[in-house]
Amino acid sequence: MGQSRGGTKIREDWEVVKVKLMAVLNIAKYASSVDYCFDLIETGTNRILGQPSTWNWPYWNAAIQTYIRAELHMGTDLQDLLKVIDDMEPTQVETLVSECYEFRAKPESFLRFTTGDFELGQQMHDADPPPQVTPMESTNRKIPVFNGHLVLADVDDFEDTFNQHLPDMVISMSSKPPAFPEVAYQGEWLFRNFSGYDLKNMDAMGAIANEAIDALQEGKTVLIHCLHGQDRTGIIGAALLYAGHERDMDYYLDSIMIRARPIRAEYWFGLGGRMNNEYQHTARLLSLHLKSTRQLSR
Repeated sequence: MGQSRGGTKIREDWEVVKVKLMAVLNIAKYASSVDYCFDLIETGTNRILGQPSTWNWPYWNAAIQTYIRAELHMGTDLQDLLKVIDDMEPTQVETLVSECYEFRAKPESFLRFTTGDFELGQQMHDADPPPQVTPMESTNRKIPVFNGHLVLADVDDFEDTFNQHLPDMVISMSSKPPAFPEVAYQGEWLFRNFSGYDLKNMDAMGAIANEAIDALQEGKTVLIHCLHGQDRTGIIGAALLYAGHERDMDYYLDSIMIRARPIRAEYWFGLGGRMNNEYQHTARLLSLHLKSTRQLSR
C-alpha cells in the first residue's frame, strides 16, 4: 500500500515523519518479542547493512536496527524507549539514529571479518549468493604496484577475471561474495564487508588497503572487488597506485585505471571527471594516510 498509494491518502507530512515512524514501528516490533531481541543482540558489534530498497531506506533501515541494538546492549526497556521516541521531533529522531550509525571503525574491527581460503569463499557464496549476477567476459588487466600486481573486478566479471589472472589473494568488499572458481591451488580470501557510506573513513579503508599492500609487497597478485567494481574498488585501487608510485602518478592515473578496468572508464572519467575530482581527492587522502601509517617511500 505504501509503495502503490492506490486509493490510500498519504498524510501531508509523510516525508517529514517517515523515518521517525519507521523507528517507532521497529522498536515496537522488538518490544513484542524477546526472541527478536536476542537475534539482534547476537549480531554483536558487526556492521549492519540495509538491503537494496527505495529512496534512502538501505541507510535508515540499517541505522535504525543499529540504534535499537545499542539500546538493547545498554539494557534499555524498549517500552520506555518507545514513549521517548514517540515524543521526539522527527528531526531529533533522525539525528539520534544517524549518530549511532556513524561508522568509526578501527582497523582491528575489520580483522574480525571472515578470513580463509578460496574453498571457504565458495562455501559462503553457496550459502548466500549475491543477487542478479550476470557472468561477463573480463577485460580487466593486471597492474604492477609495489612488488606484485593489482586486479580490479565486480561480481559479474569476477569469475572470468579470476580465471585469467589466478590471484594469490582476493579481497571482497561487497556484502556477499561472488562465486569462486574451483582452482588447483590454495589462495587467501578476505571478506571485508565495506559500505559505500564509509568512503570517507580513512581508518576503515586503510585497514583494507594495508592488507592488500602487505600481499603486494610480497610479490603477490591481489584481486579486489565490490558489487559494481567502481566506487569502493575504484577509490581503494587508485589509492594503492598513489601509495606505490611517485608523485607523478597524478599525470597518468587515468590511463592506468582505464587499462586496469576499461568497463568503468566512462563512469570514472567521463561523468563530470568524478575520479579527477571527488574520487581522486579521496584516493589521494587515503594514500597519504597509508604513507603516514606505514612509512611508505614516496
